[in-house]
Amino acid sequence: DPQQKLGLTLEGNIDLAHYLEELNKYIIWLGDCRQVLEKFYQTFNQTVLERNHHGFLPQDWYDQLTVINGTVIITENGELRAGFTVVDSLAAYQVLVIEFKGYEISKMYYEG
Repeated sequence: DPQQKLGLTLEGNIDLAHYLEELNKYIIWLGDCRQVLEKFYQTFNQTVLERNHHGFLPQDWYDQLTVINGTVIITENGELRAGFTVVDSLAAYQVLVIEFKGYEISKMYYEG
């Protein structure tokens, strides 16, 4: 979809060439971090899952996420972070914001 965008932010005076290999690995991991997302989401949204899905995340939840936009950040000290806004099939009128610090989710919340 041409409306979907992925941005890259470099904080400070970062030499991008120095980080290309790690950045490439990180982007590939972000594209397939299903287990991390599902595990975090089940804790984050347990009440809704218990009320509407017998406590379990639907099998197709991850596949139905639609990325609206995202940004990958290389901090001044070389740390990789990322943030994404996605459409979540379990939240009809809100978007889900997911923030990563390295290879772990640091925050997840709904907006809207």
